[in-house]
Amino acid sequence: MLFLLLVLGAVVAEPSLGQPVFQGKSLRILPLGGSITWGQGSSDGNGYRQDLRNLLSPAEVTYIGTQCSGDMQNGDNEGHPSYRIDQLKAVVASDIASQPNVVLVYAGTNDMLSEQAHAAPGHMQQLVRYLLENVPDVLVVVSKLFTDARPQIAQRIDVFDSELRVTQLGNVMIADMSDLLTTADLGPDGEHPEDAGYAKMAQVFFDVLARAESEGRIADPLPIRYTPICNGLPVSSTTSSLASTSQPATASTARESTSPAARSFTTSDTVLSTSTSLVLPTVSSASQTVLSTSMASETSVTMSTSPTSTSPPTSQSPTNPAQKLTATSNAGIPLVVFLVWLILGS
Repeated sequence: MLFLLLVLGAVVAEPSLGQPVFQGKSLRILPLGGSITWGQGSSDGNGYRQDLRNLLSPAEVTYIGTQCSGDMQNGDNEGHPSYRIDQLKAVVASDIASQPNVVLVYAGTNDMLSEQAHAAPGHMQQLVRYLLENVPDVLVVVSKLFTDARPQIAQRIDVFDSELRVTQLGNVMIADMSDLLTTADLGPDGEHPEDAGYAKMAQVFFDVLARAESEGRIADPLPIRYTPICNGLPVSSTTSSLASTSQPATASTARESTSPAARSFTTSDTVLSTSTSLVLPTVSSASQTVLSTSMASETSVTMSTSPTSTSPPTSQSPTNPAQKLTATSNAGIPLVVFLVWLILGS
């Protein structure tokens, strides 16, 4: 009888779903990876991140990163569509200053699509070492990859999962999604999950984090203030961007905003243009048309990406698009003035 009571007591003491294991906990989480981390294929663009936040309640969760995706508040992440594991070290360097206490890594699918699939396990070790060396006491959760609808890619994924060796490097845990998601959870492309699949991912990450918290493996974050840069995008614009481009929305313009209330975001495939017509009573209508067309072409800036592009997307735009627009417009003014003077003089 005493033995049964001890067993029951041990079971009750284990963290369970619905139990507030994160009561009073502050989590500064860096979601790191490719397009799946970004949320491609989900109806709201949030991927697993909003579901995971709900599961982690009542913890205070702050997502960090330079990318914006989804209609959720604080949709910050470091998800870079088309990026391989070896390309993530460069982009994660900008997050070191924010000192996350948890990093969730789901990366490697793009490696499986390349001829570098055999090197992916080694690249993952290098990435994890870099995180552990530069973020003291961080917990790094590395996920095994789930399957792909393409048989050849699925075989490469199986090899990658079997060769993944990172837990010996330090405070690292594995989130095993290798058998959790099936092709039924994937969207039409056979690669990215739909909403139900992302909910499964969130559950696996939550289970690992709950176990880590019960084992005392999640340190409190350092007292560094992080201001979220992503305050939610309209679902329509987010999902259309996810479906139409391999380049994530960057947060460079959001970071440059001086007013917190003005921090908004537009997707990277936006077309910025101005249509300026110069009306001169003494100039013929044909000349007006030429001038108007010339100015419109001079002041049109188009930013777009091709979904089949093999070059990695740029995570940070070096110049604010609005600044580019102003500079281009100003550059055309002397030419227009000269043309007007020439026409009026003749």
